[in-house]
Amino acid sequence: MSGIADAIAQSGRFMIERDNCESAARAFAGVAKFLQERILPEALNAGNEGAVEQLKWAIETSLVMAAELVKRAANEELKDQDRFTFDLPAPNKPTVH
Repeated sequence: MSGIADAIAQSGRFMIERDNCESAARAFAGVAKFLQERILPEALNAGNEGAVEQLKWAIETSLVMAAELVKRAANEELKDQDRFTFDLPAPNKPTVH
């Protein structure tokens, strides 16, 4: 997952080998769960609206990526493709109050 994080930090784009789609999907889902259960409540309790918005984006994006990885790996039309490239949406810019 650190290779994905590095690629995302550099360009917002990353590539996954077909054989790694399932484990990458689990990793994205795990990140979403961790953020939602452990980090988001702390930001909510602290009243940090900027952090809450960023966390919501990260959670939603992680879940979308997990689903997309599973979907592409199972798609019969893509069965000859050895790797998949993904572009992350730009994060929402929190408003400073």
